[in-house]
Amino acid sequence: EPTNSLFSSPPATVVSTRISDCLRDCSIEAKFDNAKAKAICKNKSMDKYRINLFRGRGDYKHGVIVEVQRRTGSSVTFMRDCRIILDAADGEVFDDKPSCEMPPVPEKLKRENIVCPMSDSTIAIRLFENHGIETRILGAELLCFSTDCTKTDLKTAIAATRNILDEKSSAFNVITTVIEDYECLQNENESYEKLFFLSLQLLNNLVSIARRHSILHDIMINYSWFTETFIPILFDVMKNCYSKLQVATIATKTLNSLASASDEFSSKVKELEKSCMFIDVSKNAPYHHAEFAQECSHFKRICRR
Repeated sequence: EPTNSLFSSPPATVVSTRISDCLRDCSIEAKFDNAKAKAICKNKSMDKYRINLFRGRGDYKHGVIVEVQRRTGSSVTFMRDCRIILDAADGEVFDDKPSCEMPPVPEKLKRENIVCPMSDSTIAIRLFENHGIETRILGAELLCFSTDCTKTDLKTAIAATRNILDEKSSAFNVITTVIEDYECLQNENESYEKLFFLSLQLLNNLVSIARRHSILHDIMINYSWFTETFIPILFDVMKNCYSKLQVATIATKTLNSLASASDEFSSKVKELEKSCMFIDVSKNAPYHHAEFAQECSHFKRICRR
């Protein structure tokens, strides 16, 4: 399937503006190089690709060529994004903002255990505990899947949550090690950034499941790490968001989940919010990333309660 198109009628400025608006509305992180007419993009699955604009030559001198090149990640989600971007460049208007995430698994399939036939998350935990970062990423992806109620049944999600938080399992220690080493995000290590992102997603899933199954209080008692270490780290990640918008979005989403989960978490969040330059972060969010802007608005409502 082609990943480039020629646009003959609109000028390059119109095409580039349409693409920029599409990336924002689809919550696709983008770093623009105006001089070279290109953008480095990363979607919500942490797939990376590049958009190039070229001035046509010869038979194509009357138009602008838009090319989308996949760098890393799933070819399925890339082609979905590619079609959306090229349609937007052509001026197509979407009534509903398209989602670049995989759709939820149908309830019938979840009930019949077709999607996730494993009865526990032991293999995923073992992969996550491995020292190789790519193996850890695979384990984290499996654990995120098995703790997400839109992709598996509640029984499986609860069992996976209990396995991860089991005192005999070292999985939780691996998660905390990844999160506490968050300053490595500044080193532009893409593998670590993806592992950090997935670890945040996994913790967000755990909090959601624990809240629904009334085991959140036990987590707070057994793991003071959430209040003493994790919430301050989320604030730091959120404040230094502009080069890592996908990570900042999941950090803010997780912060909102924690603040909504218990009075103790909420008090800690509000305490830190007073000394945080959050307004400077949130006021520019609507211009860059739709989902980040939404989570920032949710965060401000929580802090006003």
